[in-house]
Amino acid sequence: MPLEFCKRLKGQEDDWFGSSFILSLAVIFVVCLCLLGVWEWRQKEPLVDVRLFANFNFSGVNIMMFLAGTVSFSAAVLMPQFLQMVVGYSAQQAGLVVSVGAAILFLTMPIVAMLTAKFPVKYVIAMGWLFSAAGLFFSAKLLTLGVSLGVACGIMLLQFAPVGFIFVPSVTASYFGVPRDKSDAVSGLTNFMRNIGSSFDAAGVQTILARRQQFHLARLADHLSLGDPGMIFNFQAMAMRARSAGLGAIGTQGAVIAQIYREFMMQASAMSFIDVYVVLGTGSAAMFFLSFLLKHNDPKHVEQHAMH
Repeated sequence: MPLEFCKRLKGQEDDWFGSSFILSLAVIFVVCLCLLGVWEWRQKEPLVDVRLFANFNFSGVNIMMFLAGTVSFSAAVLMPQFLQMVVGYSAQQAGLVVSVGAAILFLTMPIVAMLTAKFPVKYVIAMGWLFSAAGLFFSAKLLTLGVSLGVACGIMLLQFAPVGFIFVPSVTASYFGVPRDKSDAVSGLTNFMRNIGSSFDAAGVQTILARRQQFHLARLADHLSLGDPGMIFNFQAMAMRARSAGLGAIGTQGAVIAQIYREFMMQASAMSFIDVYVVLGTGSAAMFFLSFLLKHNDPKHVEQHAMH
């Protein structure tokens, strides 16, 4: 489950900024990053051309590439993780779901190429982010503990389909207003931001999962009513199953408590995954509006640049 998975993350293990060691490293990182920016800005031939970020179009695209890396990597990781660690599907079944989602990319790429040749790329990007936001919000609605493989495949299709509409036009838009001799720097920085976004899923998104699981677990425990007739009936049913298995009074009590805890953990885990999809969907919606602030290009007179 998310909480168990995140115990392997050093930040989650040490409570992130609750750790003086991690806090010290974060302060050192921010100071060094600022000094690097000042140093590179003053160099005639900088190793990292930070002057490119003065171009609003380039900065906006890099923000998008960061979030696109997070969303795309999350799409490939969250659903298999949910199916295996929460629902109990096998690795083969979870892998099949991912392969179905990845297959949609082969179908969307020709469509993306056709659209970017006919329409300004910012509109294609906006459409991609709109589809991404809608897909993530819809995924949050479809995600349940009883999710079938068919529905899981549908969720993956919803999340993977917009990827091509975001990445390819965003790379094209990153070159607008940038001198041709800066093409290599543009390519390197946009790919770097995409990779950083993907790395954020391994720590940031998984930490959100763990924290939200803890939150929902506490809320569920607060709403546990031992006087509720339905709850009493469930307790009695679980106790009968435990006694039929040959457990004594103490063993029966322990088995009932363990079963309740497992049910609460599964429910809390499912709700934490839903929360992450909502957060990612909200970010995608924000990128939809940012897309319209990018430079407008004429697709019939697009300048061709080398892309890596």
